[in-house]
Amino acid sequence: MGQGLRQDLARMFGDRIIEKTAQVLSRHIDSEEEISSIIQEIQGEIMPKNR
Repeated sequence: MGQGLRQDLARMFGDRIIEKTAQVLSRHIDSEEEISSIIQEIQGEIMPKNR
């Protein structure tokens, strides 16, 4: 049970980091498409597709 809780907390923290990153990017970049592309690239670096 402790392992699952840690994984959930880590996932929630990661989701919050991605959300905040998108907010910061949106203050500096006008293109939603570009922001989305950057976020997808970051997520790809964090969670490679072969996992």
